[in-house]
Amino acid sequence: MPRVFIGRTHDLYGKSLWELLCNLKDFGVGRVVMRTKPNRRYPERSWLKIISAQPEMDPENRRGSVTVTEVYRGVALPGERVLRRTTALTDYQLVPRREEAAFCQLSPERVAAATRVLPATVPKPVLLLELERQRASSDVRPDMPAIYRRAWYYQVEGSGEGSRA
Repeated sequence: MPRVFIGRTHDLYGKSLWELLCNLKDFGVGRVVMRTKPNRRYPERSWLKIISAQPEMDPENRRGSVTVTEVYRGVALPGERVLRRTTALTDYQLVPRREEAAFCQLSPERVAAATRVLPATVPKPVLLLELERQRASSDVRPDMPAIYRRAWYYQVEGSGEGSRA
């Protein structure tokens, strides 16, 4: 009889963050850890550098808070982040000390190849365009300015400056 798996599957690969940190001196302060999911999905590298770790000392050693600096897709995110909920995901791999310098070096070719240029304007929806034409007697522009949530990450067309480097 064949085996039938029931339930949702996941595409995580590795260990939980606390499985790694509990086996390291000072809970891995100063070490580099990577998440495998973004590193498989995107050409740029992503990693976390451990600043401090406070385990909750639960029986399974799967809870606590970890303060990290994060580099996501080749861009250092501003400030420090505190990880609490994602530490239990089995998606982390420890980067060996002898490979940390080479792993954390950003390759300009990989970052430049993945830079996305987004348009500065987008076309208006048809209904909005018709309503504006009925209410206004003057010219109505068929496009409107685009607003992006993560503008620090993308380069907007016509802005001139590259927001990613």
